[in-house]
Order: sequence, then C-alpha cells, then structure tokens
Amino acid sequence: MSSPERTSRRLRRLSTASSTSSTSSTETESIFSSSSSSLSSNSSLDTCDVKRRFFSVQNITLGNMAVEGDSESPNIKFVALPDRTMGHSSPGFLPLELEAELNPKAQPFVPRFSTPLLFSNTTEPQHSQDVRPNYNQVDFGNPPPPPGLLQPSQPQTPGPEFIAPVVDMPFVWYPFFVEGLGCADLNGCQIQAEAIISSLELWSNEDFAALASQFCWNAYSNPEDISDAGAYFASCLLEVISQRFEHMVGQTFLWYLRQYAVKAFDSSFDPAVFNQTAEQSTPHVLGAISVARFIADLYAHGLVTTSHVVPCLNRLVAISSTQEHVVAIGYLITRCGPDLWVPTANLSPEPANRFLPKLYQTAKRSQISLLGNEPGYCQDWVDVVTSHITKWEAQAKLRKRSI
Repeated sequence: MSSPERTSRRLRRLSTASSTSSTSSTETESIFSSSSSSLSSNSSLDTCDVKRRFFSVQNITLGNMAVEGDSESPNIKFVALPDRTMGHSSPGFLPLELEAELNPKAQPFVPRFSTPLLFSNTTEPQHSQDVRPNYNQVDFGNPPPPPGLLQPSQPQTPGPEFIAPVVDMPFVWYPFFVEGLGCADLNGCQIQAEAIISSLELWSNEDFAALASQFCWNAYSNPEDISDAGAYFASCLLEVISQRFEHMVGQTFLWYLRQYAVKAFDSSFDPAVFNQTAEQSTPHVLGAISVARFIADLYAHGLVTTSHVVPCLNRLVAISSTQEHVVAIGYLITRCGPDLWVPTANLSPEPANRFLPKLYQTAKRSQISLLGNEPGYCQDWVDVVTSHITKWEAQAKLRKRSI
C-alpha cells in the first residue's frame, strides 16, 4: 500500500473517532445537566427517556451487592448477610427458621444453680430427681412461715383460716418423723432419726428446709402436747445429720430450724390475726402459745440462742394486749431456764431487775382474755415468773460466792 493511501485511511479513522466522542459527550452532558440546559441542548432527553435509560439495566453488580430492578422500583439484596430461608447447605448463610426451632408453648426460663448442692448417703452419686420427693420449693433468701401459718391477714377478715401444707406427694420420711416425736427415750429417737436420713439417697438444702419446717408446723398444729418432744427429737436429728454427713451439713438444718421457728412466732402473734374474738381465734391462740413454748424448748436443748429468744420476748411485751400474751411470756421464761438470765459482759449484773417491772405493767394492761379466762388469770403467771427468776438469781449469786 502506498504512502498516500495510508495517510488517507488515518485521516478517515480520526474523523470517525472524533464524531463518536462528540456524540457521547453531548449525551452525557444532557443527562446530568439542569433541566433548562437540557431543553436547550440539541441532544436533550425528556423525563421518560431518562427513566427508560436507568431502568433498562436489569442487573448491576457492585462488589458483593447485586441491584435487581423491575419496571417499578429496584429490589436490593445483600448476599453477604444471612438469609432466614437458607440452611446449612449454603455457605455463608445462617439458619434462622424461627418457627421450626422455637416452641411457642415453652415455659419461661428461670435461672438456677447449674449444680445442685446434694449430700449423698451412698458412694455412687445419683440424680436428685430420681430419689427426692416432689414438693413445693422453698425460698432460701427469706424463708416464709411454716406451711399452714398464713401471712398476716387483713383486719376486716372474720377470722384466720388454717390450711395444712399442700405437697405433690407425701414426704417419704414423714412416718419416721411421727414415730420420732412419740419416742420417750434417746435410743428410740436416734433410730427414727437414722430412718429419716436413710429414706433419701440424696439430701439437698430444699430437703432440710422442708424437714425443719415440719417441726414448726407440728408445734403449731398440736397445742395439746405440752411436752418438749419436738425440740428433743430435733436435737437427736441434728446429731445424726452431723455424724452421717459433716458438721456444716448439720448447721444447714439448724439454720433452717431457727429461721422457721422465728418466722412462725412472728406470724402467730401478728396483731392482725391474733386479736380476734374468742370463738374465731381459739385454735390460732392455742397454736401461737404452743409455738412460743416450742421456741423455749429449742433454747433449753441448745438449738437456738439468746439472740433468738430475747427479740421474741421483747415483741410480746411491746404488743401485749391480752392475758394470752402474758401466758406466752410465762412459757418463754420458765421453759428457757436460768441460762437466759446469766449475766454477761454486755448485760447489767442483774438483767431480771429491769425486766420484772415491765412484766408487771404488761399484766395490768392485758386483762382481756381470748380464751374466756377470768380477769386476773394472767397474774398467776406473773407470780410464777417472778418466783422462778428470784430463785435463779439467788442460785447464781450463791455460785458466784463459792468460786
């Protein structure tokens, strides 16, 4: 090919490229310019043309995103995020089939200890649900009154109602518990206490709480029994628990026994329940006095301390309005014994001298009887208490001189 021909072809190519570039530049300027300049341009497009140009693109891939358009509005799908309809078979997607995995009838989650505290009688541990009876759970943070002792009722209620503890099934140790309360000798009590502990393969705090509350319920529901059988059997049971397991396990049972006893006392002598007419409150008044007697017996057997008895005594003196309050005070003092009045470094040398005047004033303002006793009946109890305290102080002074 000759040189003039090559030159002619190059000129034609440059002319064609220049024309194409000019046309493309004019179209781009008319699309992104203002409406006024677009109308004045030789290559202007109306609004319909602009929409048609944008929506004519069906799929534009930008990185991990795919923009899919239709005739009305584009639908954006982010393929990098999990799709709730995809399963494990698709890499990069998480299974979110909520309806198939969640049970709409499931019970609400309640946090519990991952490993329950259990005390075994055997060398091989067993699951607690296989061996423990199923009964109502106990709130360990603040133990409620024993089963059957209701929370203080409203003053407008006609009288307290007493309901026995409701359980899903009888305690497996309950027959041995009843037999132990009826034993009059140490050997019989120890045999029944051993039977109680052997009745369960695993013992938890919940089990010890139920056992301790049964002592308080028995004291309240059997006011005709004026013996110290309940406290005596509780002391035998504490000894067996400490020997079978360890000392700290025995202290667990003792802690629950103390907490339930004090709660039973507070609930029994609540003024909203205690101060009713004689016909409505006779069972409750007798049960409350029996609980006071039970606490005194626990003290005599070393199961509660002065810090448990003295608040109960002070509460009775403060709220006393009936002769039955004075009777409960009399039981607390006489059955606790002289150890309650032993002087310590934190007490005055003769604490009884400060208490007796309060007792006299209490008896004067407490002449109403819920059990139908004659006026002045409580004065007999005041005389008995005074006689006991006077004798105990005389014995204490005699021992002090002999040392």
